[in-house]
Amino acid sequence: MKLYNINRILALTALFVCFTNNAFATNNSSCDPGDSTPPTSTTCDTWEGALNYDLYTTESNVEIGTDFSTGGNINIDGVSIKVSAWSDTYGNNDDIVVEGQVAGPWPSNGEVGYGIKNQDELDYGDYKNGGYSHAIDNLRGRTTDYDMVLFSFSEEVSLAGASFSWLNPDEDVDSQQITVVGLDSIQGLSGSTWANIASSNSVVNAGSFQIEKCDDVYLSDFTTTKTAQYWLVGAYNTAFGYVSDFSKKDDAFKLASIGFDKKKTPAEKPPTYVDAPGSFALLILGGGLMAWRRRKTQ
Repeated sequence: MKLYNINRILALTALFVCFTNNAFATNNSSCDPGDSTPPTSTTCDTWEGALNYDLYTTESNVEIGTDFSTGGNINIDGVSIKVSAWSDTYGNNDDIVVEGQVAGPWPSNGEVGYGIKNQDELDYGDYKNGGYSHAIDNLRGRTTDYDMVLFSFSEEVSLAGASFSWLNPDEDVDSQQITVVGLDSIQGLSGSTWANIASSNSVVNAGSFQIEKCDDVYLSDFTTTKTAQYWLVGAYNTAFGYVSDFSKKDDAFKLASIGFDKKKTPAEKPPTYVDAPGSFALLILGGGLMAWRRRKTQ
């Protein structure tokens, strides 16, 4: 028996193993790489596969607060969600973050959205000339307040994107940005400053993203890579990082929905089974090698 015959045995056995394994598992990468390219999205956003928290369905879908000790009425795929409003304020304590009011809902552009009425607006009314006192904004009035909505989840999630019912009509869409911050704790949020919060150990992820218009819908895709139980979502806030191409103090919007993903639990390692057809093929190979060796020594 010549040497090339053993190569033929190996090739035929590999082909047999590949065929028999494919009888039990499709698209086996060791046999046929197949087509791993995902289908092309037909929508504007890249987070269409995420869970969607629509802040308004046929009625308000917002529950105010952060405490889940009594449960929550807003529940999406087992995740409860509560919402609160936060902003720094005017006066001697103009940098101090305090709780405001979630304002809305208001219909606009075929969507229904929510904004914030911060303490300055509660104390002084609409202080921006011609202003948008109920928007989530960083517009300059007597001073610049940075409004942010706090989404409190009953478990850790990652944010995928947001949609908006309304944007600042005085600016182009290209100048509108949003800041997203994941926190593992909100202890000390009230009475702190945005700068102190940004430098604290509670921040697990922070980023600022462009708002776009696509098919008459305002949206923003996020690329957050970590999970957190608490997420601040607000007007572009340079305390959490400056982006050179983003414009400051001209961002205003009302939130319509948030896309999020639940934290993936580590998959249990499946038990190892001996594949019968594959084992049989190896036995054939082993038998062939032994026969070849015996004939070789004769």
